[in-house]
Amino acid sequence: MKKALSLNKYHRISKKELPDVIKMLLRGFILASLINESRKIQFDFPGNFYLWIHCKKVDPILLKKIVESYNLFLDPRDGS
Repeated sequence: MKKALSLNKYHRISKKELPDVIKMLLRGFILASLINESRKIQFDFPGNFYLWIHCKKVDPILLKKIVESYNLFLDPRDGS
């Protein structure tokens, strides 16, 4: 919980801190997005048991296979 209080907007976290930060996100202690600018991927945890992944470099066919194999929901809007 101490770590949650020390986080702020645009806070950079290390790979070592990532598991604890994700636990805090999933348990609702914090609301945040995890962004890797160099790989152009963003993970949003909106606090309602959803995980939004934004990535423009994923092959649509591969993405559809992943979604189907894990029984996930794929937002039908493309390009956003």
